Amino acid sequence: MSLAVRSAIHEVANGTPGAVERLRPWSRFAHRHRLVWASATERDPTRRKRLVEAYRQLTGDDAEAGLRALDD
Repeated sequence: MSLAVRSAIHEVANGTPGAVERLRPWSRFAHRHRLVWASATERDPTRRKRLVEAYRQLTGDDAEAGLRALDD
């Protein structure tokens, strides 16, 4: 699972078509946290925007709110 999730997150950041859908089956697992951390640490604004949007698509929530929840 871990390798599949990391790979899909990398694909999301790169803009690979269908990458968000590849994450969807893992939506009940830790990928949400990984997606939040990936977006928080991404320096490239385009890649960061893709990660934030993927988080919103998968959870319906804002990635910044997800990051604050992890910090609590």
